Parts: sequence; structure tokens; C-alpha cells
Amino acid sequence: MNRHIIFLNENLTKQQEWQDFAHELCHVLRHVGRQEDLPYSFYQLKEWQDNSFMYHLCVPTLLEKIKLESTMHRSSLIISEAFRVEYEFAYKKLEMYIRKYQLTV
Repeated sequence: MNRHIIFLNENLTKQQEWQDFAHELCHVLRHVGRQEDLPYSFYQLKEWQDNSFMYHLCVPTLLEKIKLESTMHRSSLIISEAFRVEYEFAYKKLEMYIRKYQLTV
């Protein structure tokens, strides 16, 4: 039986802990073997994949079901509170969402 352990920094806020957990979970689910000897460009790709997974897990693309406000700031506050992530995280996820669907806020 394979077991995996994810260590989280106990000094993180609950929001940071959730975000970090999502990032680390992607390592467990998608990556196998020892990672230390990978070429740097492959390491960067994996980190990009982990970050992408983190944003989708922490703030699923359900944003079309949420009434967003007329500004990025206010919309990010709503997302931050609804999904219990940091404001900066919510803001970046909103930027990703807007870019993907070519929306305006």
C-alpha cells in the first residue's frame, strides 16, 4: 500500500494552509518518483501544473454562479470570503478566469 504524507507549515494562516495543501496534493496525485534530478525546465513545468491545480481546487470555476461586483477589488473580496483563500489568491484566480473567458469586471 502506498502512503503519502503532506507536511504543512503550522505557522501559516488557514487560507495559506489550504492553498499550500492544494499545491502539495497535486504533487501526490500527478507526480511519481524522485524529483531532485529533473532538468530545471521540467521542474518548472511541474510547479506550473501544481499551481494551476491549486487554483482550480481552491476556487473551482464556479465563478459564473457567483454575483461578482463591478470592480476587481470587490469581486476578489467576495471570492476570498466564499472560498476561504487569501485576497491576493482570489484576485489572481479572478484574473485567470477573466482572461480565460474574456470577460470584464
